[in-house]
Amino acid sequence: MWLQRFAFILLCSGFAVQGGYIEVSVGDPVRFPETRTCATENAELSHHLAGDRDQLVARYQDGVWKPGPGYQDRMGPGTSVTLNTTYITDKGLYHLTCEKTPTQLDVVPFYEAEAAERKPATVHCYYGTAGRHVESVRWERDGKHVFEIKFSSNETTLGAGFEGRVSLPPESNKTGNFSLIFQWVLPEDRGDYRCYIQADGEKERGNPAAARLRVKEESPGQTTTAPQPASTTQKGPGDTGMGPWPIVIAVTVIVAALGTGFGWWLKSCCSNVPTSASSDEEHELEQPLNGAPPPLPHLPPGVNGRPPVNTPV
Repeated sequence: MWLQRFAFILLCSGFAVQGGYIEVSVGDPVRFPETRTCATENAELSHHLAGDRDQLVARYQDGVWKPGPGYQDRMGPGTSVTLNTTYITDKGLYHLTCEKTPTQLDVVPFYEAEAAERKPATVHCYYGTAGRHVESVRWERDGKHVFEIKFSSNETTLGAGFEGRVSLPPESNKTGNFSLIFQWVLPEDRGDYRCYIQADGEKERGNPAAARLRVKEESPGQTTTAPQPASTTQKGPGDTGMGPWPIVIAVTVIVAALGTGFGWWLKSCCSNVPTSASSDEEHELEQPLNGAPPPLPHLPPGVNGRPPVNTPV
């Protein structure tokens, strides 16, 4: 099982082989392809170190390549030499007795970047452009073309699947910022990215030399199918995002207060005006409880319009 997993990692890793040049990200496996065709007994692959010293990496014996001292934990017997992992100290020239031309191994450090699926992301790359004539910038992922711009003609080419999604910052040739900007990322964008600058006729790597992009995929419950454009709504200095409700509440309180005050004022004005109702109430209080008419008042004779009655003495 571990052999299948290792083979998968080896095939998907970001190392690039071009003739006698191998480029690999630190920590990734690397295979020396020339060793497969070198099946001579006691053939050797050695790493040329400083001080004109050679360190044995592997020796071909009994039909297989066997690891040399110090490589047993990173290599097993096989038909070719493959290191399961690489160290930064593995960088340098490698000599194979079957080949006259040495192989240059370049172990590239990288930084890890993480982005959420269908969200913007930036993979950083910088280069000192002061006093240099930068001709072009090229981005690759796992050795495949992603983006390239030629500044003389301003011609831009994009790799398959990256159309309309990647670009460089404005005035990148002036600022030296050649970072790759994603409008949104997809799960298939994960991998090792490298930035190459062609300046004064020489091809160089930017800084950082490489980046490993990891993409956090959406959960199954999410239904987003396309990136949403950023909102263009502008907020004023006093806008808290609460909407018109504070104004509605304030107006309601003011109207209620004015209505209450007006009611009290109207009541106080009406209480000072005499009405006939009060006289009627006083008159009703004078009525006897049994419903009989009230007694007539004692009037002096002749007041009621009749002549006085002479009573016999």
